[in-house]
Amino acid sequence: MVLMIVSGRSGSGKSVALRALEDMGFYCVDNLPVVLLPELAQTLADRQISAAVSYRRPQHA
Repeated sequence: MVLMIVSGRSGSGKSVALRALEDMGFYCVDNLPVVLLPELAQTLADRQISAAVSYRRPQHA
């Protein structure tokens, strides 16, 4: 399994990076909450995965 995590602030190009990775054959998920990363990795263990994670403090979620 390959798991690539893309992170950055709003407007930093995360979605553009995911589109490029998707073109390279990755299964991509945008705006994935960090707490779901382990489940995503386990579910798609046989694939190349890329996820743009969004981290927000609980008071801003």
